[in-house]
Amino acid sequence: MDKNEFVPSKDQEMAANFKENPSLFLRGNASTGKTTAALLRLETILHSQASGIGESVLVLVPQRSLGSPFQDFYQSRCQWHPIRYLFSP
Repeated sequence: MDKNEFVPSKDQEMAANFKENPSLFLRGNASTGKTTAALLRLETILHSQASGIGESVLVLVPQRSLGSPFQDFYQSRCQWHPIRYLFSP
């Protein structure tokens, strides 16, 4: 394994593949992997949508600056998926 290769934790994998409810709320202390888990889940959802499952995704973050990782994710991996951004002041 490459030392720069990302390996998600078991909790992050559980969040990414959570199927009991389409909604998922992640909370925890700073630097515990919430954003990483959310990005993994978003990627899982978008890939399932590409297969014809689902229609829309809403990502809520408590402040605008915390939305940057999600914007970067779309720009780098999901050019094939339409996106609309909505920011509240």
